[in-house]
Amino acid sequence: MKWTFDQRPGLGWTLAGASVVVLALVALVLAGWASYRVPAVAVIGDSYTQGSSQGGVGEHSWPEVAWRLMREQGVKVAPEISAVGGTGYLHKGLTQAAFSDLIKEAVRPDDKVVVIFGGMNDTGEPINEVSLAVRQAFELVHERAPRARLVVIGPVWPGRNRSEE
Repeated sequence: MKWTFDQRPGLGWTLAGASVVVLALVALVLAGWASYRVPAVAVIGDSYTQGSSQGGVGEHSWPEVAWRLMREQGVKVAPEISAVGGTGYLHKGLTQAAFSDLIKEAVRPDDKVVVIFGGMNDTGEPINEVSLAVRQAFELVHERAPRARLVVIGPVWPGRNRSEE
């Protein structure tokens, strides 16, 4: 099956590029574990991860596309996704949760990879407070899953498809 981002309206090149980076990094990190067990992966994110016109919905969401592509390459994962629209490192989303709250829900000691995808919702927040919240989120990941690789993508900024120019 050939799949291109041009077939998904509203998906900008910025998101496409970030998704490719996520796929590549997660696949590389997991390749060593895939042969003997199914590794646990936690994904923390905002509406792009939860499901939106920019990040895709359902089977077209970037996490589902990532898992499908990885399965097609023989890499099996056991994902746990915790994502809420409007959420950021500092900014509390629709459920009044920030990324640190989502990390507490989803990240487990046996996770091999933790992906944090987002940050755009912190636009307009004081930069020193955002910096502190980012550091605290990364430290929390390390406390909860000390052997996990941390993959950070973002902030992803929506933009027009080049095909629309």
